[in-house]
Amino acid sequence: MRPWTLSVLFLALPVEPACKSPLTAPSDVDGCAAEPVLPRDLATPGTTLILGETHGTREVPTFAGDLACHALAQGRALVLALEIPASEQARIDRFLASSGDAAAHADLVSGEFWAFPMQDGRRSQATVDLLARAQAWARDRAPITVVAFDAEVPPAERDAAMAEHLAAARRAKPEALFLVVTGGLHAARAASPDFEPMAARLAALIDPSRVVSLRLAHAGGAAWLCTEECGPHEIDGQRRGPRSIELFDRLTDGFDGEFYVGPIHASPPAVEGRSGIGG
Repeated sequence: MRPWTLSVLFLALPVEPACKSPLTAPSDVDGCAAEPVLPRDLATPGTTLILGETHGTREVPTFAGDLACHALAQGRALVLALEIPASEQARIDRFLASSGDAAAHADLVSGEFWAFPMQDGRRSQATVDLLARAQAWARDRAPITVVAFDAEVPPAERDAAMAEHLAAARRAKPEALFLVVTGGLHAARAASPDFEPMAARLAALIDPSRVVSLRLAHAGGAAWLCTEECGPHEIDGQRRGPRSIELFDRLTDGFDGEFYVGPIHASPPAVEGRSGIGG
C-alpha cells in the first residue's frame, strides 16, 4: 500500500508588480511530479479550486492529477470533480471500487456520454487516464472521491444545475479539498449581464472566500475541439518556464490566477472509433 503521509514543501509566493510569482517544487515527491505545487493557501481543507480548461488536451487532466497526487501525499481528503454528467456517477463509483482491469475500464466508458457522436474533448482518453489514476489511489486507500457534476438540462439551466451539484457535494464533505475541472466558460467567478457562470453561482451557494478559480495558460499546440468538425485543432500560446500556478493580486476577468501546463497535445476520444464529427 502506498503511504499518503509524505510531506510536501509549500513555498511562500513573493509579490511582483502584476501578480504573484509561480511555484515549482524542488524534487519528485513519492511518485508525484516535481511540479506543479499548490500554494500554501490553496492546499488547505475546505478550499474549492477550479481549473478552467480547454477541453481535449492531454495536459490539463495530467496537471489535475499531479495536483491531486501532491494533496493526497499530504494526507488531504480530496474530491475530484469532473464535468461529466451525474448520470455517470454509478459507473465511476464502480470503477473506483474495482481492480482497474480491462472489464472495469470497459464498464466505465459503456455509457451514452462516452459514445456521444459529438466528441467535444470531455470524453477524452486523458480524462479516462485521470480516472485510472484516481482508481489506483482509491485502491491504495487514499482519501479520494470523484464527483460527476454536469447536468443534462437545457443549456440555459446548465450552469445553475452544475453549481447546485457541486454545492451539495461540498456540503457533504466540508473539510475536503475540492479540485474541479471544467470548461473555462463555466469557471469564471464574475457574471456578465447575460450569463452567470457556474463558478459565480457556486460561490454564492458556499463560502465565496474559499473558492479560487484559475484559467488555463499554455505554450500552444493542439486540442480536440468541436468547431465545424470535431478533431485536433491548433491553438496558439506563449511559452513560459515549468508548469506552475500563478495567483493574481486581484480578480482579473473573473479569475484568481492561471495554471500553466506547457505545450498542449490533443487527446482523442476514449471510445475507439468515435471521431466525433459535429454537425
